[in-house]
Amino acid sequence: MMFQAYLLTISYLLMNAGILLGDEYGGQYLLLLRLRNAIRNSVPIHIVLIIVGLLLATWNIAFPIPPGPVLLGDFFPIICLLILVVYHIKQLGSLHKTRKNNINLSVALNETAMFDKTGTYIEKHKRNLGYFMLGVSIVHFLFPSAVLL
Repeated sequence: MMFQAYLLTISYLLMNAGILLGDEYGGQYLLLLRLRNAIRNSVPIHIVLIIVGLLLATWNIAFPIPPGPVLLGDFFPIICLLILVVYHIKQLGSLHKTRKNNINLSVALNETAMFDKTGTYIEKHKRNLGYFMLGVSIVHFLFPSAVLL
């Protein structure tokens, strides 16, 4: 069962790296653009991604790939999973706020423009975070039993 969670974790990190890199490379790779748009506009998908991320994080904490110690064996993937859960919670909140104000479209567009201009730390550094998630998933795939990777 540990290896199923291992493969799901790598898949989850790669998919979310594609979502984060979708703004930067969406014009070149249409798959990234379609993935980003499909997830950005769907509340149920955000909820599923939040739940799956939390389940994978708890599973990796309790049962890391051997010989990793419990609670520290898959440290970087766990940190990445928790960052992605926070990112999806933030996206779900902004999506809910936009849909709530959908009656007055100009207010929703102004809030979206303001959110894009100021943003949060994750929104400002989505490209770097996407590369970090990609790197962690590749290193974790290549060296599954490395301690603290």
